[in-house]
Amino acid sequence: MRLFPHVREMLDAIAAAGIPMGIVTNNRGTTVRRLLAHLGLTGHFRTVVAEEDVAQTKPHPEGVLAAVAALGVRVGHTVYVGDSLTDEQAAVSAGCSAVGAGWPRESIVHSGMNTFTVVCEQPAELAEAVLARTGSAGAIGPGGEQGFHG
Repeated sequence: MRLFPHVREMLDAIAAAGIPMGIVTNNRGTTVRRLLAHLGLTGHFRTVVAEEDVAQTKPHPEGVLAAVAALGVRVGHTVYVGDSLTDEQAAVSAGCSAVGAGWPRESIVHSGMNTFTVVCEQPAELAEAVLARTGSAGAIGPGGEQGFHG
C-alpha cells in the first residue's frame, strides 16, 4: 500500500493547523492501525473507531459520534471526509459537514447520487475545505480508499 500523491502533505497541513483528526472505519482496527504504522501516519490521527468498537457500523452515525467524543470537539463544527454514500450518510446523520474526496475518479462522489457539502478533486483542495469548515473543531475520515491504494 502507498498513499495517493499529495495526501501526506494534505494531512500535514491539517495537523499543522491544530485540527484533530480521527478515522471511522467499517474495517478491523488492527488492520487500519497496522496500515497507518506502515505509512508513517499513526501520529496524525488521535482516534480510530473501527467496526469492533461500535454496535452499528456506518451508515449508522454511532462511530462518527464516538470519534467526535474521543476528539473532544463539537459535532456541528466537525468535517467528515468520505468517498462513499455510506460515509456521507453517517456524517449527515451525526450532524457533521460531509466533504467528498473525489479521487480516484471512479469514486462514488462522481455518481450524482450524493449530497456532499463539497466534493474536492485534489488533496490540496480538500485541506482548504477542511480548514475553512472546522475552525478549532475536528476532521474525521474513513479508513478507505481516498488516502491510500494498493
